[in-house]
Amino acid sequence: MIKAQDGPWKYLILWLRYYYAIHFLKSGINFAVFGVVPDFSKAGAVGPYMHEMNVVGFYPLVKYMEIVLGSMLLLNVLVPVALAFMAGIAFQIIYLNLFVSPHPRQLFTGTQELLLCGLLILAYGKSFVGLFQLRAKPGFLWQPQPSDGRALLAADSTPPYTVRSKDMFLIIAVAVVWTVVVIGFSTSMGSRPLRIYDWGPPVGALLLTLIAMLIDRTGSASQRMNREVTPA
Repeated sequence: MIKAQDGPWKYLILWLRYYYAIHFLKSGINFAVFGVVPDFSKAGAVGPYMHEMNVVGFYPLVKYMEIVLGSMLLLNVLVPVALAFMAGIAFQIIYLNLFVSPHPRQLFTGTQELLLCGLLILAYGKSFVGLFQLRAKPGFLWQPQPSDGRALLAADSTPPYTVRSKDMFLIIAVAVVWTVVVIGFSTSMGSRPLRIYDWGPPVGALLLTLIAMLIDRTGSASQRMNREVTPA
């Protein structure tokens, strides 16, 4: 059975989390810090809608939310909660780019949101299991939840996964391939200059993931040495 905390899956999910976090952060910071507002007149059929969003203040609100949510994802704080809010923003982007204004670059934008948000919700699916109850019973947040002591004991006794070199090569390969795809669509297949705004999120996520893998690899080696020198 595939487990999210085992093998390369753990680090693929980590790369996705960093990627989506940076993706949200750069979008929000671009507006909040640098004051960049897109030219909605060039946004096709969604232009009037985006303009009115900005007029009523909803567009700025979304941008500030992107900074908060991206920070939560980057720092691994309440990730399921962040994903729940991100899904609402992603749904709007997906709908507008895939169905209202389906131009090549917008098609990629919508598809990217669908993949990033969808895959992360799948990766953290265990946190959302409780939502899929046909006949849910009311219960306040502060009410104690039943727990399976055997499952907790089994989780505690599971040895940590040791990072392998091929795991790093796999993450690098996935990140490089996706970066090339992002560059291709973001530059409208070569008709627009290449910007760090486009390739920065996947590459930045790759660097953070590799650092995390090296830290985990060092920690696993230290734990093995401690077990070997500790008498039974």
